[in-house]
Amino acid sequence: MSLKNHVKMLPCFRILHYVTLLVSVFFLISLSGCGNDDPETSCDLDLPSPVLVFSGTEDYTVDEVEYTRYKLSVSNRDAFPDGLFEASPDLPPCGLNASSARTWVDIYDNNDNRLYGFCALGSSDDLDDIWFALPRGQTPPASVYIVLNDRECQSEYRSNSATVFSLFLGNWINEDLESPNITRIEILLNGNQFDVHEWGSCTPVDCDWGTESTMTADALDDVLSLFWDQDFVERTQSIELVTAGRLKVTTASHFVDGSGRPDYTSIEYFIK
Repeated sequence: MSLKNHVKMLPCFRILHYVTLLVSVFFLISLSGCGNDDPETSCDLDLPSPVLVFSGTEDYTVDEVEYTRYKLSVSNRDAFPDGLFEASPDLPPCGLNASSARTWVDIYDNNDNRLYGFCALGSSDDLDDIWFALPRGQTPPASVYIVLNDRECQSEYRSNSATVFSLFLGNWINEDLESPNITRIEILLNGNQFDVHEWGSCTPVDCDWGTESTMTADALDDVLSLFWDQDFVERTQSIELVTAGRLKVTTASHFVDGSGRPDYTSIEYFIK
C-alpha cells in the first residue's frame, strides 16, 4: 500500500503526527548542511594585520577652539569583511549607543597611550576615514597604531606603526631633470625631528649639500623651513607638501663671499 493511501486510512491525530515527523526530519536535514559558514559572522577568520597609513591633516574649529585632525587610513581594508562592523545590540553599548559595532577601533600613540576610538563604523570602507585630533599647534606623536577589537570573537588585530608625517619622508627627485639647482632630496625621521639631505647640480657628480634638521612640529602647516649656511652662500628654504607625492621647494640664495653675484630665488617641484 502506498504511503498516500495509508495516510488516508489513519485517524486525524495520526496524520498530524506524521506531518510533524516529516517536517522535523526535513528541518534536521536542512540544518545538517547549514553550519555557520558565513565568513562575515564566523569567528574562524584568517585576517591580516591592518596596514595603517597617514593620509594628511585638516584644521577645524569647535566652539572657537582650533584643532588639527590627523587623518589615517587602512590600505588593506578590503581584507576585512563588513560583518565585523555590523550593529551588535547584544554586545555591551558604547556610551549611549546601544547598537554599536561588533568591532571597535582604537588609536594609540607610540607610547601606548589611547588617543581616540571609533565604536560605530558601519563597514570596512569606513577604515579609510579614521583620525585623531589635537589642539592646533600641539606636537603630535611620532607615530601611531590602531587595534581592531572584534568583541564578539574576543579577537584583536593590531596594525603597524604609522609615522604621522610620513608623507614628507622618502627620496625625492626634481621633476626638471636638467635643473641647475637642487637635483634630489632625502627626508628621514630621526626621533622628533626631520633630517633633510640635499644634493645640488654639479659636474661630473652632484654636490652633496649635507644635512639640515627641523623639528617634526615644523610640519604642522605642511611646510618645512630650513636654513643652509654653505660658507659662500646662505639659503633660506621652504619645503611644502603640495599633494601626496609632490613637494614644492622654494630656495632663496644670498651670496656672502663678496663676489657680487646677485641673490636669486628658485621654485622647484619634486616627486618620489
